[in-house]
Amino acid sequence: MTKRLALQAAAAGIAWSCTAAWALAADADGPGTHAFGRLERAKIVETTPIDLPARLDAGTDQTNLFATDIKYFNGEGGMWVVFTVSNGEAVPGREVTLKEPLLRDQRVKERTGGVAHRPVVKLNFCIGSTAFQTDVNILERTAFTPPLVLSRADVSRLGSVDAQKQYLAGDPDCKPPAPK
Repeated sequence: MTKRLALQAAAAGIAWSCTAAWALAADADGPGTHAFGRLERAKIVETTPIDLPARLDAGTDQTNLFATDIKYFNGEGGMWVVFTVSNGEAVPGREVTLKEPLLRDQRVKERTGGVAHRPVVKLNFCIGSTAFQTDVNILERTAFTPPLVLSRADVSRLGSVDAQKQYLAGDPDCKPPAPK
């Protein structure tokens, strides 16, 4: 079975677990080619970088970053969002405050019938030696481990994932991105 078919099956909701689909996708590349585990160390590569654990999740549609103190404000060129990111259990107590231009405000229906607003920003990440930029939903949550959950689209950009293993890529080691 090819990697593409395994991913399509997982996306279509066929009665496979995401773990099984990713294991098949990884095996389709051949033995010994697993580059990433289901959990990896990631780095947000911004003005103030921070390392944090990330879950590579083929079952989620959007990349999410759990943060606190989320606030919107008018800044240079339009709306911005400021938020605080904690790296969870990686280095207890380490957190940074980031300010990023708002790409859009995503509205999500709540179970109570209300509507929640989630800011979406573009962030630069590094996992292993792979650097990439992606749109990220910022969600207000505390003590959620891991604080970063990468979407199906971002996971597919990384390459093979062995859902049975963790931390295969090593520490984040990417060149800094060009200034914004």
